[in-house]
Amino acid sequence: MTDHSEELPFSIVVERAQASLRRATEPRYEVPEGKGMGSAVLVDPGPDELRQWWAAAAALFRQYARRRSANPPEDVAIPANMALLIATLAGDLSLGRLSAALTDVTATGRPPIGELEAADIGMAVAYRRAASPIGLVLDGRHVIIEDLAPIKTLSRWFRVDRRTVQQWLQDFEPACPPGPLTPEILTSLTRKAAARYSADRPGKIRASRDAIGGGGN
Repeated sequence: MTDHSEELPFSIVVERAQASLRRATEPRYEVPEGKGMGSAVLVDPGPDELRQWWAAAAALFRQYARRRSANPPEDVAIPANMALLIATLAGDLSLGRLSAALTDVTATGRPPIGELEAADIGMAVAYRRAASPIGLVLDGRHVIIEDLAPIKTLSRWFRVDRRTVQQWLQDFEPACPPGPLTPEILTSLTRKAAARYSADRPGKIRASRDAIGGGGN
């Protein structure tokens, strides 16, 4: 789950999120298959457009946090309309109300790994990198952890087998926590991530959309 948006200028990440928001909120004209342009019908955005916007919003906020926690911090800002929308949704949630922006993205079957779970796994990847001979380098911060068996350590903390940890190292990028980062802080953050992850197993869904729908902790 590499976040390729980190390779882009922040302005491009913002533009993508704004464009995705328009697609998720504005009706569009579609031409039915086999019909001419005169048969175009107005179609409301569906779950796919909403999911794409949530993904773009996640990338935007993730990159905002990453860039603001860089050394030195980058002078970037979240668009006001995006911040207001997230604040409105959070306010609805605090009152127990679920808007269509949340309920309409719910899908059946096994969900993909959610942002919260991916963040916890990212901490495991960061710990493993820090335990390598060259250590972990994130935004100018360099951390080296003395652990001769990091895969075994992570397997025990997260309560998964070693093969799972090894797969994480291939599929996920290291998490980038804000603020100072020392071996002690990274170890503490990783253990907290492991506690969250392992407490949710088995049978509990970590993806935020499903937690909102009633299948969470």
